[in-house]
Amino acid sequence: MNTHNRLFIITGHLPLQIQDLDARITVQPSFDDRTSTIAAFLQPDHGIDSPAFREIGWTGITACTPATWALLPLEGMPGRISWYPVFLSAKYEQGLIQGFGNTVLWPLFHYLPTDAKYQAASFADYVGINSQFTESMQRYLRPGDTVWIHDYHLLPLAGMLRELLPELTIGLSLHIPFPSFTAFRRLPEDWQRQILKGMLGADLIGFQTAEFADHFRSSVRMILNTPVDGMTVEFEDRLVATGVFTMKSEWGKDFLTALKNARHHQQNFQIRFFDVYSQRQLMEHYRNAGKRQFLLDYDGTLMPFFDLPSQARPADMVLDSLRRLAADDRNSVCIISGRDSNTLQNWLGQLPIHIIAEHGAEIRYRGQPWQRIGHHVDEWKHHVLPAMEHYTGKCPGAFIEEKNFSIVWHYRNADAPLADSIKMDLYSKLSGIIAGLGLQITMGKKIVEVRSGHIDKGSTVQNLLGRETGDFILAIGDDRTDEDMFRALADQKQAFTIKVGHEASYAHFNVHTPQSVISLLDMLGHI
Repeated sequence: MNTHNRLFIITGHLPLQIQDLDARITVQPSFDDRTSTIAAFLQPDHGIDSPAFREIGWTGITACTPATWALLPLEGMPGRISWYPVFLSAKYEQGLIQGFGNTVLWPLFHYLPTDAKYQAASFADYVGINSQFTESMQRYLRPGDTVWIHDYHLLPLAGMLRELLPELTIGLSLHIPFPSFTAFRRLPEDWQRQILKGMLGADLIGFQTAEFADHFRSSVRMILNTPVDGMTVEFEDRLVATGVFTMKSEWGKDFLTALKNARHHQQNFQIRFFDVYSQRQLMEHYRNAGKRQFLLDYDGTLMPFFDLPSQARPADMVLDSLRRLAADDRNSVCIISGRDSNTLQNWLGQLPIHIIAEHGAEIRYRGQPWQRIGHHVDEWKHHVLPAMEHYTGKCPGAFIEEKNFSIVWHYRNADAPLADSIKMDLYSKLSGIIAGLGLQITMGKKIVEVRSGHIDKGSTVQNLLGRETGDFILAIGDDRTDEDMFRALADQKQAFTIKVGHEASYAHFNVHTPQSVISLLDMLGHI
């Protein structure tokens, strides 16, 4: 952690008991089980390393007026905590105690939906309370501060603070269950989206069990149509980590360590356009390299997308650029595609390059025949195809592409709102079907794909680098499957990685279109 950072703990109420007796105002700590665990962790000899933060603040509402607060003898309070009060109106203070959090979220999250009282005014007050917390904290917070929000009364707060101060490091701990998608969707749709988007303002969200974390990720995927990769959610060009942190000895230290790591990953996942300076730097490395490797995706990278996959046959300028690069003895060119081997052989087989099909299931090293990587079976296809066919019938314009080792559901030509709804139903259906079959589902650009669980471009690239080494690597791709490749190359100092498109990425740089890629390859080929 930056030693100049400040840590702010945020709970609904400040754990303070304030009394005004005989014109004498007193204040003393008043902790419940949860806040006492937090307070114990904050002491230098119990958990947090004191040099990590130059100040520790605690924020929450307080049962006194601003005038009374100004008279409190806080200097005599034990510990090293600074107190930052939030003053709510009487209406909102009552709403924090008896409002939406306790009348809706608590029963619903504990699977007591009939006890929940769904009132629009109650939810509006809930959002208003979080807005007042945001306004109050605006006076206290600075870029670079770390904020740790606790529990269900303040679920929208992370998103509000993120919008206000994007440079904050924000953690959120939920100390009650997060319900299944079926239970959570009992909330009105707008409420669902606002709560989830608010939570996703955090860099790390902690849950009590792995089941609760999985429920959250499922709801995010199904309701917000947001990509989920393992424990990580990609939302609005940001990565949000999820994890399990049970309140026990040293749990806070574990959470803050994970939060630091999540923020580090987030800072590596950005949009950085390939400017003139970066281009010159790449060119210079290329000139000085003795051995060069090119790792190139195909669709969306070398060629734009078409209505039908069969229409994306490589243009002459693409073939010319690849041929020119491959003609240099110092260069090793590899196409790593999700396409099947027959198509790639037909389109690119005449070139002296490596070709990898279906993300790594088959490979043709330069000048050699095709070979399968690992052991693959396709008995699973008869489980998956009927579901895809069912949803294809419900979505005009969608179609199925069956490859040797995967099946892809395309919806590029379908009505967008309809397809977005149906693809999530299909994803949910397929998730149940493939459970225990060793398969994975990926959602790419206008596709839902099912393939073997141990195939990805990251492991494929690692295997290729083990076979060939170079002092210059250029990897380019456009899709979520290419993020595995970019992550695999993150520690390779000789690697330049480029994402095609305007989405945040683990790649070092972004370019706008496949035309930009071909222009770059053409320039390199003429050096």
